[in-house]
Amino acid sequence: MLWSRLNPDYLSVSISRCTDVLDVVQAVLSHPDAVVQACFTIGAVTACVDPLSSYMEHRLVLPKLVEQCSQGIVSTVVFTGLTAEQKNPLLQTVQQLIRSANPNAVFVLAERGAVTR
Repeated sequence: MLWSRLNPDYLSVSISRCTDVLDVVQAVLSHPDAVVQACFTIGAVTACVDPLSSYMEHRLVLPKLVEQCSQGIVSTVVFTGLTAEQKNPLLQTVQQLIRSANPNAVFVLAERGAVTR
């Protein structure tokens, strides 16, 4: 967990590796201390997706990929691979799949995690 030094009212939770977003959101919202629980709300949830790591054998999508990015949980999806060429068929397929589960999500292209303009 990282507290913002610029504004102590903001909390950023950064989870590495493949972690269930729903579990993290539920853990944050159900803090055992009622005073702490009343001090915050979740403003946004961002999911990072690497299209190269989204499929298993035989073009099967990894379990929970669509669920992790579903509407009502995730507000932004950051694609961290294959973004150099936006017409890449694999990137487009993964984007279409996630868009079908979450039509309101903002998509950000960030090759190797670097967001550029």
